[in-house]
Amino acid sequence: MIPLGVSLPVDYLCGACGIEEARLFLAAFGPAAEGLSRFKQAGVSSVELHHFTRLTAAEDVERATAAVLRAGLRLTVHGYLMESLPEDGLDGCYPWLPAILDMTRGGQDRLVITVHALAAKSGSVERLREGTVEQLSLLARLAADRDPRVRFALELTREKGVADPCTTWEGVESTCRRVGREDVGICWDWGHGVLNALHGYIPRDPPEGFLSRVENTHVHDISPDGKAHWPLLGGGVPADRFVSLLRGNGYRGLFGLELNPVRFQGHGPVGPLVEGSLEALRKLLEP
Repeated sequence: MIPLGVSLPVDYLCGACGIEEARLFLAAFGPAAEGLSRFKQAGVSSVELHHFTRLTAAEDVERATAAVLRAGLRLTVHGYLMESLPEDGLDGCYPWLPAILDMTRGGQDRLVITVHALAAKSGSVERLREGTVEQLSLLARLAADRDPRVRFALELTREKGVADPCTTWEGVESTCRRVGREDVGICWDWGHGVLNALHGYIPRDPPEGFLSRVENTHVHDISPDGKAHWPLLGGGVPADRFVSLLRGNGYRGLFGLELNPVRFQGHGPVGPLVEGSLEALRKLLEP
């Protein structure tokens, strides 16, 4: 099985389509059942649920999960961190998690949840790192007590001029190192890394310490004017080199295409651009 994934909004998968991104996927691929069938035919083996919060109805996330599983696909989640957990702990932060764990039990041996570090418009990066370490450590411990299949991946984020501890290779790696848990790794977002490198914040290629901790990937290109989550067809991101770097360091996880058609609508038909990106990535991943 080729480890090819795709990120899709919960809004699209549950049939609500209240956000523009979901409406564009609906127009390009039809209802979720039809779209998931097309993605599976294109070689996709896993879907990442994204674009939702703790305020999203747990029933919507459950319907989205059911749609993915009915299509014969596996599941990952783009979650979130909170500055502090609610009084009801893990269930208050992730009210959708119990249903996902129940529905995937026996069908997959791990559930990867990708999160961004705590960030703020201003303030101390080190204090935000401490808060990220504290909250991620707590979430991981509580999740492991609930189900040892849960793993977390802390994402390399794009430099946006705010206080964020995870916009550099060392920033993400050191945060994970301070968490100090085997079930907490890194999500290498390729487009974020290349954009940060182009602006001189980091080298283009990550160091070996970062690579050794990668648990998940977000794959997308960058547009000529510097937009992320662009189709993987422009050559701004050296995808072949990044695949080689990961596999050379023993990576066995997913390569997850994370496109946002809102960013590139008007630059060509959404469906062929997404499918072309999947095909380009699939060819890189073939044995």
